[in-house]
Amino acid sequence: MTMTPKEMLAKLVSFNTESQRSNLDLIHFCRDYLASLGVESRLAPSPDGQKANLYATIGPRRDGGVVLSGQSTSRCPMTRRSAASARAS
Repeated sequence: MTMTPKEMLAKLVSFNTESQRSNLDLIHFCRDYLASLGVESRLAPSPDGQKANLYATIGPRRDGGVVLSGQSTSRCPMTRRSAASARAS
């Protein structure tokens, strides 16, 4: 499953990960994509099982490695009405 950078970005932003929703579809996609490239990863589910973090290991397992971290939730874009309300307060 190889994608161009443009295809990958389009796929990643296609997941609805607003903070009140589950992020599992995105996390499972990333896990499966990394696995197709031979990258080991593990899920760390939230207590309610509706969300998870993903930890991936690339390269040799040894002390002093690098960890990359990212945010998988998003916010709803502000509508004109909510933006006006925010400015008024």
